[in-house]
Amino acid sequence: MNKKHGLIQVINGKNVGKVALIKLDTCKLIGRKIDESELQVDETYVADRTFEFGLAKERTSQINAFLNPEKKNQSSKHIESPYRRTSDFIINDPELSRAHAMIFLGESKAGIIDLASTNGTIVDGKKIESAFLHGGEIIVLGETEIKFSFVEDE
Repeated sequence: MNKKHGLIQVINGKNVGKVALIKLDTCKLIGRKIDESELQVDETYVADRTFEFGLAKERTSQINAFLNPEKKNQSSKHIESPYRRTSDFIINDPELSRAHAMIFLGESKAGIIDLASTNGTIVDGKKIESAFLHGGEIIVLGETEIKFSFVEDE
């Protein structure tokens, strides 16, 4: 049985050709490259890259409700996240926020969430806060264009 995974690929911008696989039940944070000198000025970027999203619990609940509406527990205001955060997708683009957007891949859906970025996230020409991804979308972050698609294990 083949499993679908997500694939993001930079198609326009400084990192053309850079790709990353998003495995089932994982997510990837997309952000800009940080100069080492910036780390001394602002240390808020430091986060656990494997298990912690670095997001408020309310935002994590919104993401889960967005991607997994069938799993919503009516008796609970908070839904535990099924997603594991994998290595980040860092792009050399000064127009991106350090934590710009996050792409999630669940069993039945993929989605992208803007992380309150300064310049916004655009999917197929429309500025979004969150959107489902069906494959073939062009995502614009700053001066970078990324194509999202699905690939299958063989």
